[in-house]
Amino acid sequence: MITWIIVLLYVMRCFMLGVSEWHARALKQHGLEELKIETSMKLELICHIYYLCTIVMTLIVKPSYTMNVVIGLVLITIAYSLWFYIWYILHETWALRLFKVPSGMRVTDGVYKFVRHPEYFIVTPLEVLGIMFISQTYFNILIMIPYVFYMWFRIKDENAMLKESF
Repeated sequence: MITWIIVLLYVMRCFMLGVSEWHARALKQHGLEELKIETSMKLELICHIYYLCTIVMTLIVKPSYTMNVVIGLVLITIAYSLWFYIWYILHETWALRLFKVPSGMRVTDGVYKFVRHPEYFIVTPLEVLGIMFISQTYFNILIMIPYVFYMWFRIKDENAMLKESF
């Protein structure tokens, strides 16, 4: 049953990636330039690997229902609620890809008043920790080390782009 929870979360993540791709195509049609495509692709690949390894490990380890599953579900609920909130704020401009935006598109409302990159610093860590607690496969966190590395570059690139645009 826990494996099915992880599979459902993976399907939701794939849905998020699909929405991101749809929005990215629309942004390109509006003439916005996509930056650092390679970094985006590597982040998406690492995310898929993390989920697939976690699914395989839950099939092998067969984790039991403990308080960790409840903690994980709470973390996932917070992460996905915040993700939907971010999606609501950014509307069709939300994408997991980096686009050079015109100065009028800067968002400073809602959670963006407090955190410049809420998806990077709040949503993703909560999602990863939630999955780790649910699956009880704690060593899978090692897969996320390259993710953090590429995310650091993404944040650096995004900050540089924002400084240039605003």
